[in-house]
Amino acid sequence: MEAELTALVEEGGRVTGLRAATPLGSVTVRADLIVGADGRHSDVREKAGLDTVGLGAPMGVLWLRLSRYPSDPGQTSGRVDADRILVMLNREDYWQCAFVILKGGFDQIHRDRLESFREAIVWVNSSIGPTSRF
Repeated sequence: MEAELTALVEEGGRVTGLRAATPLGSVTVRADLIVGADGRHSDVREKAGLDTVGLGAPMGVLWLRLSRYPSDPGQTSGRVDADRILVMLNREDYWQCAFVILKGGFDQIHRDRLESFREAIVWVNSSIGPTSRF
C-alpha cells in the first residue's frame, strides 16, 4: 500500500524483484514471481517491456462499494437486462459492485449526471434488497 514502483530489479536477464518509493523511503523487494496487478495502464508491464493483447471487449466495468446492512441477503447477487448488468459481491461489511457499461460509455454516464446513474443502480438492486439507501 502507498508504494510506487520505480524500477524492476533484473539479474541474469530475468526480473528478480522491484524497487518502490514509499512514505517511509525507498524499498527493494526480491521475489521468485513479480505480479503486476496495477491495472490497465500497468507501470510494471511497461517497465518489463511487455505488450498487451487487445481483445476488443465491447464493455467496461465501473467498480463501486456500497454499504451492507445486516438485513441484506447474504449471497452474492446480480441482475442482467438487455443493456445493464450489476454484480454484487458480499464482502461481509460492504458490497463490492461491478456495473457493466458499454466500452467508452463512461463519458455518457458523466454527462447524464449522478441522478441517472443512481436510477440505474436502483433498478438493478431492486431485485436484490432494499433501495432506500440510494
